[in-house]
Amino acid sequence: MSFPEVFEAVRRAAGSAWSGSCPEVLYHYTSADGFLGIAQSKRLFVSHALFLNDATEINRGLALFRRHLVEESKRRAPRGDIAKSLLRGTAALRGLLDLHCYVASFSAKRDLLSQWRGYGSSPVGYAIGFHSETLREAGLTAGRLGNASCLLAKCIYGVDMHQKVVARCVDHFLSTRIEGPPASARSRKNRPATLSCSFDEAMRDFAFAATAVCAFLKSEHFREEDEWRLLVGPYLGLPADTKYRVRGALLVPYVELVLDRLSPDYMYVPEILLGPNHLMELNMRVTKTLCFGLKFECGSIAPSKIPFRRV
Repeated sequence: MSFPEVFEAVRRAAGSAWSGSCPEVLYHYTSADGFLGIAQSKRLFVSHALFLNDATEINRGLALFRRHLVEESKRRAPRGDIAKSLLRGTAALRGLLDLHCYVASFSAKRDLLSQWRGYGSSPVGYAIGFHSETLREAGLTAGRLGNASCLLAKCIYGVDMHQKVVARCVDHFLSTRIEGPPASARSRKNRPATLSCSFDEAMRDFAFAATAVCAFLKSEHFREEDEWRLLVGPYLGLPADTKYRVRGALLVPYVELVLDRLSPDYMYVPEILLGPNHLMELNMRVTKTLCFGLKFECGSIAPSKIPFRRV
């Protein structure tokens, strides 16, 4: 399967978790430094999926995949045998280490207090509104340039939904990788079913499917954020244009996503929102001046309606 086909299989497996339509505008909450970096470079910084703020999300997701493969391995051949083979290939469940995927986070919520609190250490936070279709096209273009693909989808919240999506993904993968006559015919004619592709291809596709799903699993406690993620990848090896930035005790790999390749030194966004701060009028003025000077065009620049409170 091609990577876009794997993405589509994952989308179908997610079912109702991804049934809603994508909002026209998605908001990227960031610090003043982050906003300045985007405005100056006209690029969106997309970080390696292993370096998400909560890395345990990935580990919990991979544990779910392993658990469902263990259950499938107890079933009759050929399904059980294929599940056992995938379990033995431990690299398939550590796909993020070999398949380099990059993620950018957004929220469907325009002016959300919990998001502003996340950037409280900055003098002022920013929420940059992006057209979702622009993000999707930019991700697809970046994917094609690196022989990869992209997926823009809503995060999946809650343990019950995580289990359902992972179970559907494993079931879909095993069902579509088995070729040969039905079980009744095999028992009569002794014709075994086999993988519909090479084992290496099956391992790669499964690793990628697990990687893609795990990148969208989030705790129920964060449902209020209504988070959407743009996943670009997988790259079989670090892309040549990988860059690094410091975050706490980590060096975080990231790639820069060009939103308009026809005009790479220009960027348009429908809205920029300034978070609560005690110098709102001055920050509004300097933000407008900065955007004009850097050719960072926006439909509107507005202040948050949430009152500022110094703690």
